[in-house]
Amino acid sequence: MITSLFLRRAVAALLVCMALVCLGANDTKVVTVFNNGESVGGIQVRLTPEHVPTGQHLAEYLSTLLDVEGMYTDETKTSSKAVADRVFTAIGKPIHAFDDIAPNDELYIVPTGLLFVWPFVKYGHRVTVQSAHSPTGKPIVLESYNDSPRVFLIHNFFTNEEADRLIERISEIDDDINKLKRSTVGHDDKGSC
Repeated sequence: MITSLFLRRAVAALLVCMALVCLGANDTKVVTVFNNGESVGGIQVRLTPEHVPTGQHLAEYLSTLLDVEGMYTDETKTSSKAVADRVFTAIGKPIHAFDDIAPNDELYIVPTGLLFVWPFVKYGHRVTVQSAHSPTGKPIVLESYNDSPRVFLIHNFFTNEEADRLIERISEIDDDINKLKRSTVGHDDKGSC
């Protein structure tokens, strides 16, 4: 009799513990946090609703865990230690609340004064961006093409007909100031430094 009572209480206690663990698991999400535009050097962080009363609070908290690169302070390309004020998901959505985060998300912290920079990740990596304002009515897809300089192929941004018309229109311009020219790199118009 004592053994069955003990066994029932032990099973009940075990069920309560399992329920508490399960409930607690729903309130914790493990994510990987990166600096703006980076896809290496991220850190894993366990987040709870208390970390995310707002997106800005989350950004400030994550800034204490990762060295945030701010604006370059001079031509030596040294940046000041910064505090992020925004957090974005890997699909470019800003985080405003805990429910905006999915388990195993990759999050990017963006300091004040800077724009969100899409991470390269790897050659051929694709991100589908849902937009109600897509010019083609289809989801826009960003495909990583080159890391340095950072280049993405943008799929579904405009139609083939629009591309043909754009090429035709640009080709019609013949004055030296406004016509299409080869892109240059450097500080003079010949592409050399």
